[in-house]
Amino acid sequence: MEIEKGLFDNMVLQVNNKKITDSAFSGRCFTTGKVLLTVRDRNGKILKEFKNVIAGEARKGFFKGKMKGLVPGGPYSIEVCIQKKDGKISEKKIVKKCPCWICVGCSRSVKHAGLRIVEGCCKTTSDGTGILHE
Repeated sequence: MEIEKGLFDNMVLQVNNKKITDSAFSGRCFTTGKVLLTVRDRNGKILKEFKNVIAGEARKGFFKGKMKGLVPGGPYSIEVCIQKKDGKISEKKIVKKCPCWICVGCSRSVKHAGLRIVEGCCKTTSDGTGILHE
């Protein structure tokens, strides 16, 4: 399994105007089946609403899915896997240290109302600071 779009290690996840994620991801795979997500918090505890959630499908060498409902916080560890028809997990990828921030328009980072607001497309560094890419 190789994730090509939408989810990467240390990636900042954006939230919509309802302050939840609604992000598409996709890639290549070898298996046909359901794409499942499991999300863990910074302490490794599985978020109960994100344990083996069906997020999409895999077929003909490709998979796609959508992460919906994750709230600002983190960093999160996101497990993406493909479950075959027999219920067995055949492919798995773990995306590490993904903080979830409210993101808007331009390329500046500010603090507002206790939340970190990042403008533009960002990835985080290991110390949690943002590297902005326009």
